[in-house]
Amino acid sequence: MSLQSVTHFMNTGNNRYLELEFTQIGNHISATVPVDSLAALPGYYMLMTMVDDIPSVAEIVKLEKEAVVTETEHHTFVSGWVQVFPNPASTILNLAFENAKTRKLTVFNTKGKVLKQYLATGPVFQISVEDMPSGIYFLEIREGEKRLVKRLVKN
Repeated sequence: MSLQSVTHFMNTGNNRYLELEFTQIGNHISATVPVDSLAALPGYYMLMTMVDDIPSVAEIVKLEKEAVVTETEHHTFVSGWVQVFPNPASTILNLAFENAKTRKLTVFNTKGKVLKQYLATGPVFQISVEDMPSGIYFLEIREGEKRLVKRLVKN
């Protein structure tokens, strides 16, 4: 996991990387992040899976106070739990779920500020992104114990 901090518009510090202890069951990997706030400051990070020292899969995760880690469910997303399209989007972002359960949806900017919140109760949901400036955003989808954070691009 990259523990790089960037301030202003310049990155003048050394990149910091932290190898995490992990367990794997099938295609599900769980990693343990240190509780030391100096080792892992709260915020968004890129969590990379390395194969032969080459990044193969990467997810953006959010570390919160009290060492609560946002769990990304890449394997669930791939298997069809939800489809998010088009991405990039210019007017409407469509979400198609595998069932009609209730889900809490939150759109964040790259600084972690909550921009929009919704309660989706059906198998299909649309989010208008027309009023958002072009850029990178994050969509958090919560369904019971499941939690997915998806990177969005607004063009």
